[in-house]
Amino acid sequence: MVSFMRQTPYALLKKAALCLVFIGLLTTRAQAQLGIPPAVTTPIALSGVLSLGNAATNGGSFTLTATATSLTSSLKGVAWYCGSQPVPVGKCSVSTTGIGTLTAVSTLTMTGVTYTNAGQYSLHATNSSGTGVSIGTLNLTVQNVVSTVVTTVTNVVSFVSSGTGMTDSGFRLRLTGPGGSNVVVQASTDMVHWTSIATNNIPGDGNYSYTDSTAKSRPGRFYRVYLP
Repeated sequence: MVSFMRQTPYALLKKAALCLVFIGLLTTRAQAQLGIPPAVTTPIALSGVLSLGNAATNGGSFTLTATATSLTSSLKGVAWYCGSQPVPVGKCSVSTTGIGTLTAVSTLTMTGVTYTNAGQYSLHATNSSGTGVSIGTLNLTVQNVVSTVVTTVTNVVSFVSSGTGMTDSGFRLRLTGPGGSNVVVQASTDMVHWTSIATNNIPGDGNYSYTDSTAKSRPGRFYRVYLP
């Protein structure tokens, strides 16, 4: 004898819901047992290209340029860092193009560079997944520049050795200097106390001679000349 039990539509729906819940739990447990990882959004990835040498001049300026490329979503913003600190905005300017797209190009320009600006520079960029740091970095150093000033001195007077020495008339000094200038000849016996013995005008060709007639009667004497 076979008997049948009539079930209402409500009872059938209740059994179906229980089956769905059971299947959902089974699927979650099966994923855990199989080691399937949960879905994770790919973080931002940046390719950084920093242009410039690795040195700036103290008191001068420098420019850095970097390109940030997001692999997932459009870029929301960029920021320059020196080490772990944002670059101060007081002495720098930043120009960035491409915000809102997958690729942005940012240029940092800093003036009035000091030693405090030396360090490791990088570009940080942000998209919907978070913030990434440029792969390329630049270790900037700040150097002093020593200026060499060459000054040509023309207003001088010099001894000419080939024409200077003892003669029958006394000790002759042969000099060269700027034509038309006055020259003072001084003498000394100890190179401490000097006495002016002649003041004359140098001829236009720059050649001048003076003979100390008293040198013949002296055991020794030192001479110097200057332009007053």
